[in-house]
Amino acid sequence: MFCSNCGGTNLRKLSLVHEMGLTFVNGTASGVGVGAGRRGIGVGVGTVRSRGTHTTATAMRAAPPAKKRYGWAAFFLIVS
Repeated sequence: MFCSNCGGTNLRKLSLVHEMGLTFVNGTASGVGVGAGRRGIGVGVGTVRSRGTHTTATAMRAAPPAKKRYGWAAFFLIVS
């Protein structure tokens, strides 16, 4: 299969481009700190957890259109 504009062979379906640009993040980091000041020594311990999705700009452009919501119309019909 060839591109009709440039004749290139590197063709991809938009759904594949979108999927390839998604990265799911799930991580945990821990840390310990020690500090000294006028009032003595202090110790701090902490943990952070991060979850989410990273999407590339290309994947955003290749994403399917957002579904339309009609909840406001139902609310308007019930209220009126």
